[in-house]
Amino acid sequence: MMRVLAEQVLGFDVGGSKILARIGPWRERIASGRDCSPDRLVDIVVGSIARATAAGHCPMGIGIGFPGLVADGGSGVRSSVILDGWSDVPLAALLRQRTGLPARIENDVNCWALGELAKRPDATSFLLLTVGTGVGGAIVLNRRLWRGRSGLAGEIGHASVDEDGILCLCGQKGCVGPLVGGEALCAELAINSHLLKERIRSRDPVVAAAIRWRAEALGSVVANALNLLDPGLVVIAGSLAPAFLPGVKLKAGNAFAEIVANTRVELSCAMPDGAAVGATHLLDGEQA
Repeated sequence: MMRVLAEQVLGFDVGGSKILARIGPWRERIASGRDCSPDRLVDIVVGSIARATAAGHCPMGIGIGFPGLVADGGSGVRSSVILDGWSDVPLAALLRQRTGLPARIENDVNCWALGELAKRPDATSFLLLTVGTGVGGAIVLNRRLWRGRSGLAGEIGHASVDEDGILCLCGQKGCVGPLVGGEALCAELAINSHLLKERIRSRDPVVAAAIRWRAEALGSVVANALNLLDPGLVVIAGSLAPAFLPGVKLKAGNAFAEIVANTRVELSCAMPDGAAVGATHLLDGEQA
């Protein structure tokens, strides 16, 4: 029996519009969608293993960062509001049946936190935010993920900021994620995500204004989280992180002065594929 090392694991970041795969320096991006079924995802993983092997790598394990609630121990997926058709799916077993490799599943934002830990050997505790299509979060305390009793700790995107607000995919109204995320931005501006990024790069004043109030709204939620956790570090990741950083940092400054004085708000060190990087660490030391 051999122990699996992170550099031998093929890590995946599964999203609502794309899937990222990575092992060592090799990586690929695969177009996907909300209709990505369990069978489809297994097929994608099998294909990536073949392509990674052809590129000279030899995957010894599979790590999956998944957008949903994961079963205890990382054996499968309990549910997802991002992808359709996922309810109590024994994904690790399905992958092992098709590939013969050990597999472990973790929430995608938690995976990003693991990727951040790998890039920050001196960090002890931090709050991680991901800002892209929506807003996600994870908590690291004393270099360990804090999942909470139900496995949902850190879901800052579901902090309610308006009881009469828009309906979230989780079934509640007024969650900050669908209010401030990229999907809401694109809908307000009547543009797609590609054009949104172009207009951010060109410093379009209309886009800048639309981002500013959203970033500040998210920053106010972060200020509350700082008063609860006092982690010393807030990490912002995701495709919209650079644009959101100033506004989040500004309003996070409304936390207790002593906490603010001892807190850094920074961009992720693990971009652009931190969740895939973190997924490669899911089987650290496990026997294959």
